[in-house]
Amino acid sequence: FDAGLVNWLSSTCPNLFGSLSDIDQVIARFGELAVRNRKHAPHGAATKLEALIMATAFSVYATTDSLGDEEADVAGFVVTDDGLGAASFDLGSEAGVFAAAADTLMTVREMLACTDRRARDGKAYVTGARDDVNIALRTMAERVYSRLLAAGNI
Repeated sequence: FDAGLVNWLSSTCPNLFGSLSDIDQVIARFGELAVRNRKHAPHGAATKLEALIMATAFSVYATTDSLGDEEADVAGFVVTDDGLGAASFDLGSEAGVFAAAADTLMTVREMLACTDRRARDGKAYVTGARDDVNIALRTMAERVYSRLLAAGNI
């Protein structure tokens, strides 16, 4: 699913992944995020949050029949017509990072779209606001995406 994944990532999250034009760049970007995360990159660098978002996007792609299709099924993903993207997730007390009220249920596709709207140059929640505001937004988003991925089969 090389070209399909690249096209889907860049069209679904253009502010986060729009600069990726081929599968080698996608693989390199994910590897870069993983290395930076292990090295505890300073704030401002793309780190764990972007890796969590990319992993979520990969999961949506792989679990959606019209996207990941048979290749994902063979790889062990549970593939359905709507995939993970249609699943609702409770945002909990961090819902504000998605411009929602506490304990709002939001689909995973809506979460990705909201996050992408608040992204710039491949980094999520870099708003131009004070650095402490960006840190707070990124921390809340990281907690939500971590909970989402830890939940597994929602």
